[in-house]
Amino acid sequence: MAKRKPTLKETIQASYLEYLNDYLMITTFAEHKGLTYDEANDLIRLGRQLHERIVEENKQFLKDHFQVIHIGG
Repeated sequence: MAKRKPTLKETIQASYLEYLNDYLMITTFAEHKGLTYDEANDLIRLGRQLHERIVEENKQFLKDHFQVIHIGG
């Protein structure tokens, strides 16, 4: 079976996570990706927003579907 192509949202989120994990400066990220500073900054900002939304959705899913187990005191 062929591997599915990532969605645009997944690609943007992946770019944000790549920036977050692999780069210290937007200028270097932009240079390596062939983007202007403003384009890279917009991509990172949008990726951050998408990532934060996904994280919150996952937190809510876990809260709704799994009981928290408290050990000890």
